[in-house]
Amino acid sequence: MSTALPTLTPADKARGVQYEWADCTKCHLHKFRITPLRGNGPSSPQVVVVFDRLDLEDLGGGSFCDGPQKYVFEDLVAELGLGIDQFWLTSITACATCHQEQDPDEIPRELAPAADDASIRACRPRLHKEIHALEPELVIACGPKALKALFVGQPPAHQSSLGAMVEMTVVGDRFAYPVPVLILHSMLKVARTPETPDPNKIWSKTRKALAEGIEALVELL
Repeated sequence: MSTALPTLTPADKARGVQYEWADCTKCHLHKFRITPLRGNGPSSPQVVVVFDRLDLEDLGGGSFCDGPQKYVFEDLVAELGLGIDQFWLTSITACATCHQEQDPDEIPRELAPAADDASIRACRPRLHKEIHALEPELVIACGPKALKALFVGQPPAHQSSLGAMVEMTVVGDRFAYPVPVLILHSMLKVARTPETPDPNKIWSKTRKALAEGIEALVELL
């Protein structure tokens, strides 16, 4: 009597991609790696959020469970009546590039250099394969480096495209397909910026762009 193999969820497939890249040495960032990145989220997420850099406080046990970026994004989506557990959180690289200061009230600063273009190119296949496995309806690019990581060719200009929805092509092992990308500020930049109600400042702009992007996703579905 044969036993049917369990069906893999999109999250299972994405974690398989992460496992493949856990020991990557394709760029210099691996020299600073303390724990490999593990993107995290629901079993079949509709939205993938790509952070442009990570601090170790975001990576308890290697997955996103703490840290200023997670808390900022959690607060932003809570204002829309959503839970952060509805989103898959990942990063442009498989290695963290920040660390927690001695003072627990301090925002984490860099442990390793931010990912340069060579590191972004080296880790792009991992990011694309992870997104490909998840098959989301929307990708949120947090910061200009996230745009560089997502777009194989020339990415849109970050500053002039904030809040815009653009289309990218996710490249997998066997086929590619288009997916819309919502362009936001870096969540680490938002976390490091004092909150203000000024509509021309980063917090208000990020709130407005995220709300419009989620609304557009709901209309698409």
